Amino acid sequence: MNLKEQIAYFRGLINGCSLDKETKEGKLVSAALDIFEALVKEMETMKKDHEELEEYVESIDHDLNELEDEIYEDEDDEDEDDDKWDEDEDELEMECPSCHEIISFDPDEMMDEDSLLNITCPNCGAVLFTYEDLDDDDDDEDDDDDLLILGEDDEEDEDDE
Repeated sequence: MNLKEQIAYFRGLINGCSLDKETKEGKLVSAALDIFEALVKEMETMKKDHEELEEYVESIDHDLNELEDEIYEDEDDEDEDDDKWDEDEDELEMECPSCHEIISFDPDEMMDEDSLLNITCPNCGAVLFTYEDLDDDDDDEDDDDDLLILGEDDEEDEDDE
């Protein structure tokens, strides 16, 4: 039974008791019943307003999702093209600057016990990437010194040595 039905039932009980509305008790019960009815009406109005607002918010959310899809669709496509990580296999791809061969590798598997990562081209043997994790206590030096990426010019210098 909803609130409106309960109020109607309560009103029927009061009328069945033959309470005189001119007595103090009759006036009190009648006023309380009127307040209950006003509260139920106000709650029904608020419930209806809430449902309308909920529908409106869902509509706005749906429109926002469509707008995000339109705006970010182009960026997602660009990100997928630029992304060098294969999410399924966690492999990195690099192009050899010497022979232009595409090399795929998993960096985690290429680390040895000394935390040294050395990537060479299997086609021409050129060193593409070297990373050495030095555990020195020298905090003054830049960590950038640990990373060395060789290009075509650097490889020629190494060959001369």
